[in-house]
Amino acid sequence: MVVKGTNRFFKKLFKGRRIPFSRGRMKWKSGYREDLGFSVRSGWEANICRWLSFMGYDFQFESRMFPLSNGKYYIPDFYLPETNTYMELKGREMEKSMNKFFLFQREYPMFNAKLMDSNEYREIEKKYGKHVPNWE
Repeated sequence: MVVKGTNRFFKKLFKGRRIPFSRGRMKWKSGYREDLGFSVRSGWEANICRWLSFMGYDFQFESRMFPLSNGKYYIPDFYLPETNTYMELKGREMEKSMNKFFLFQREYPMFNAKLMDSNEYREIEKKYGKHVPNWE
């Protein structure tokens, strides 16, 4: 079972608000981005949305919620319909969220699943950050 329309929920929850919070030394800024037209959970997610658009990729952000066998739900960050790929952006590996990703991978083999780590993000930032409009 796939629950559709979760992005509408997040739009209503965060619309017009920027909620900064920190964990350790790193800071994320979640909230609505005017240039994207929807809310994201971090500057990194906003930048990857911008990069995907800049590169001409068709994508959806947090568009589906997948129930998992452990009773939890998994909401992938990005869906790329051209390649039937769900992509997760992880700035750092957190065991709980990594377990959800790997469980999703195992339980939904009909989809391609890609994990983008901080090294890949930094490479994109280095190569495209100055060229992509509104990069944070």
